[in-house]
Amino acid sequence: MKKNAIIPEPKKVTPGEGRFVLSERMKCFVFSASDNAEHTAELLIEHIKSRGGTELPTEMIEARNGSHSIVIADERPAPPAGPNKPNLEGYEISVTGEQIIVTASGPAGLFYGVQTLIQLIGHDKPPTIPCGRIEDSPDLPIRGIHVNLWSMTPTCKYLEEFIRRLSRFKINTILLEYEDKFPYEKHPALRHDLSLSKEQLESLLRTAKAHHIEVIPLVQSFGHLTYVLKHPEYAHLAEQPDPDKNQMIPEAWQYCPLNPASFEMFKEMACEVMELHADSRFFHIGADETFHLGQCDRCREFAEKHGKSKLFVDYVNKVGAFIKSKGKIPILWYDYLTNYPRETEGLSRDLWIMYWEYRMGGRSVPFLRWAGVEYSGREITDQVPEYVLDIFRPYWDEGAGEFPEKIKGFPYIRYFQDKGFKVLGAARYQGDWRNRVPNTTAFCEALSEEGAEGMVNTHWPGRTLYPLFYSGGEPLEVSWLPILATAEASWSPGMVSREQFDHKFASVFLGTDADDLVRSMYMMGGIINADTAGQIEEASNRCLALITGIKDKAADNMLFLDYMEITAAARAAHARRVKVLADVENTILVHFDREKFSRWLASDVPRWTGLQSPSSVPEGLEQARIDIARIDEAIEKLAEASAETRQIKEQCQAVLERTLRAEEVGVILDNPLPGEEKVREFLGQLQMIRTCLKVEAYFRENFI
Repeated sequence: MKKNAIIPEPKKVTPGEGRFVLSERMKCFVFSASDNAEHTAELLIEHIKSRGGTELPTEMIEARNGSHSIVIADERPAPPAGPNKPNLEGYEISVTGEQIIVTASGPAGLFYGVQTLIQLIGHDKPPTIPCGRIEDSPDLPIRGIHVNLWSMTPTCKYLEEFIRRLSRFKINTILLEYEDKFPYEKHPALRHDLSLSKEQLESLLRTAKAHHIEVIPLVQSFGHLTYVLKHPEYAHLAEQPDPDKNQMIPEAWQYCPLNPASFEMFKEMACEVMELHADSRFFHIGADETFHLGQCDRCREFAEKHGKSKLFVDYVNKVGAFIKSKGKIPILWYDYLTNYPRETEGLSRDLWIMYWEYRMGGRSVPFLRWAGVEYSGREITDQVPEYVLDIFRPYWDEGAGEFPEKIKGFPYIRYFQDKGFKVLGAARYQGDWRNRVPNTTAFCEALSEEGAEGMVNTHWPGRTLYPLFYSGGEPLEVSWLPILATAEASWSPGMVSREQFDHKFASVFLGTDADDLVRSMYMMGGIINADTAGQIEEASNRCLALITGIKDKAADNMLFLDYMEITAAARAAHARRVKVLADVENTILVHFDREKFSRWLASDVPRWTGLQSPSSVPEGLEQARIDIARIDEAIEKLAEASAETRQIKEQCQAVLERTLRAEEVGVILDNPLPGEEKVREFLGQLQMIRTCLKVEAYFRENFI
């Protein structure tokens, strides 16, 4: 058995000699009383058939020893014994020249064993499987990703296929954040035009359940509620905005926690969602980024008397108790419990903490995060309040005597555990892979070492083509490599190197050797500006060429390659726009007094060039010594950049429509790409300058 060809890495692989051949005489025997086992066998048989093998006949046999097994052999065997180490998600595989045996203690383990077996099936005909033995089980019980329907709204067909693909890599949880995409009945004003229907949602949940994925619903209980509070009938629930906060934060952002109607509104929304999510053990209440905490008169008075921490904790306790009363385990984001930590001791231990951290990539780091800001060195002791430092220093200090220069990575895992809470981690899987993959793998290793409950990697989509595609807001399909890094690191943290994982991604996910392509995909990352544009354009063009060369060789997941192709094209085009704009600005427009030039452009004179005289030409043209040929060259480059932008949008549309709702694609494409508006602005300015130069030359030749 190839040790480097399975995602996630099995705990123990013992290679054998030879290969098992899936010939026509073989039969599939399923020892289990579970419908899930039959579905699992069907997936295996369908995959064997898709690989050019025969459609194996199936025989269901009720197992009496409590184990779940699938055996492929030419004769019915005796019922296999259960696995040596019972674990409902663990499994064992034994492959000899005569038979294949997959055994597990539970339906989920049998399913995961089959997913591993599928990855072992070769592309030869008839299909074969290497002989050997695998004993495997996960380190983290919860291994999930977050799907946010706020924007980049996927089609239901795509979401169901996405769920199936997730399950192949033993992801067992989806945190589904609906916002306004849930089919609310009691509050129909909240339903977006693109909201899921009840029938669509039920179908998604059935698909997830059949593939051993638990869907945890997320309904915001405190902040991130603009989709509710923007409606006039709910505006009275909003907390007064904090005037000192970033103006990008909407005024109608969060509930007032002391308004009883806020809690009632949450309960009504949550009850509708819980009714459709009857099978979920958990319910996520959000409660992050409550930026306007303690602003209205009632809340300010309470906070002045008891503190913002108690204002937050009291409300969250009330929300958590309600969720608990409905038979669910409440989960909340961690951030305001560390921003205002005085009353954290009073938070109910029925609540699980989801701790997000998107930038740490190791167990020792040079910075820490507190109150939404990263601090390093003396900043920590100079700017963090003393009482906060007293609370967190035992967790920030890695104990090597180098604090505050060195900080313990992922410190809040142990902090919340010491307080008696169950802890889940949350990395971020979309964006620059050079950051996302190390962050995910290091976080999973820390969670495993600390005995935490699991990882749910997050997705925060945008609503434009920027920062779409590799800068943080892209659709789901672009993010498969960091998603599979989540699957790898949460099942078997620390077992494979970065290089091994990259190779396995190409081999398992794409079905071919493509290490160079994977490395080139990493190198497209980063912010594109005048300093980085050349490097990123070169990396993106290299990626484009490699994708073109590998498309005929790849056996699986061509949709991902199509998305990465347009990703590379979009980033290369963006880099070229940045270079053209910088060249025009630095070699032509820099010669003009921008303030005077702006006033001149805003006047009526340029619009009536037929009445111009030399005195109407802006100051600086003569000193600039820029001739018509240079202006024409720059205009041509800007026009080419504008045409390329239109072409990229057309290419993006063709790809996006394969996974996103058509109405959403229209909204995305209507928003400008980075630099698109500036290209139009500079093009207009240069055309005006060109006209002025022509008019000036005409007057000089004929009237002066």
